[in-house]
Amino acid sequence: GRSVAAPTMMVARPLPRTLYIVLDPMRVPDRVHVRQSQYSAIEFRTFFKRSLRTALAPYFQRILVVDSPPLDEPDPHFVADVRLDGIEMRPHGRLGYAQDVLQMQWGFAIRPSEADDYLFSFTGTGVSETEYSQLELGFQQMMLSALTGLVSKWTEGDVFQHLIDATGGNAAPTPAPSTTRSL
Repeated sequence: GRSVAAPTMMVARPLPRTLYIVLDPMRVPDRVHVRQSQYSAIEFRTFFKRSLRTALAPYFQRILVVDSPPLDEPDPHFVADVRLDGIEMRPHGRLGYAQDVLQMQWGFAIRPSEADDYLFSFTGTGVSETEYSQLELGFQQMMLSALTGLVSKWTEGDVFQHLIDATGGNAAPTPAPSTTRSL
């Protein structure tokens, strides 16, 4: 399966709590009609799941993507809610000819499991480039743009540090250095 990787900031130690990314099928369907076109994105939810997990992997030791928030998880964890507002195709004129651009509106919010409100909430737009040879490449460009926007706001807002602070200042323990001997 395909996924895209947005640039991420370097993190010395990921957070030890599990991140549950909630991709409710009603909020992020697997088949999405592209407004103002005859096209639909098939297996979009799967593509979104892989790409979002890849983008957030440096920050968390463990990431699980679920359909609904875990109600039986006894350990403190993080919950991220994701919402897809829609995808549309927009004409884009350039140098005397028109090309269609894909645009996705979406939202992402995260909170510690013991909190009622989100610590970070983001709404953004992902846009494909104006040139792509296949629709699938346009979707990849759009998703990369969307995730780059998220990671950019995540970094600007110092969200990683806020997550550490909200959970008692604990990032994952650094493993003991290994020693090697030569004979």
